[in-house]
Amino acid sequence: MDKPLKHISNIINTILCSTSIISRVQVFDGNQGQLELFKQDNIIIIIEGEWGLQRHSDRILLGQMSGAYVVFLLPELNYSDLEFTTDSRFSYVICNRADFYKFISVNNLWEDLYYVMQYTASILNIKLQIMLSCDLYSVIKHYLREINNNPELKGQVNVCDYITRRSGFSKSGTMMILSELKKGNYIDIERGRLIKIKSLPSGF
Repeated sequence: MDKPLKHISNIINTILCSTSIISRVQVFDGNQGQLELFKQDNIIIIIEGEWGLQRHSDRILLGQMSGAYVVFLLPELNYSDLEFTTDSRFSYVICNRADFYKFISVNNLWEDLYYVMQYTASILNIKLQIMLSCDLYSVIKHYLREINNNPELKGQVNVCDYITRRSGFSKSGTMMILSELKKGNYIDIERGRLIKIKSLPSGF
């Protein structure tokens, strides 16, 4: 599912034209420590930059994104164990949740919000399925395809680090399967970087 850029822009551009519900534009730098963004019922509107979210308890990476987005839209989720990654750099404004939804209603932005929330839910659903999976090979296969389909990742990132950072599986188990896939001529990996997927077996 593609990121709904038009709908995100509609929401953010309309909100930025309002002075009644948002804070001043601020800048977040993950190296400067975590802000108190998760302890109040706020929505974070990221204007530009790159950011990632991870669990504080085990540093499992839940997702990364660049560009504008609206974060913490789902009030039912527990955000207390979340934090931004140290490589996150972005500009943002804070909006109270109740005020945000009133603003959406007044400006008839419900359709735009629907597409943004649908995209958020789809990402969370995929991540949840991966995290609940006990089959290491299925997880590795998913992330190999993710890397292969992204020109910014393919040939650039260390495959083992990429997978373990997001799955919580051990490096030794991940390396063993990657090594066997390489030996079986299913994938081409050079210096830990994925060059090509030839074919992946259905099971391992």
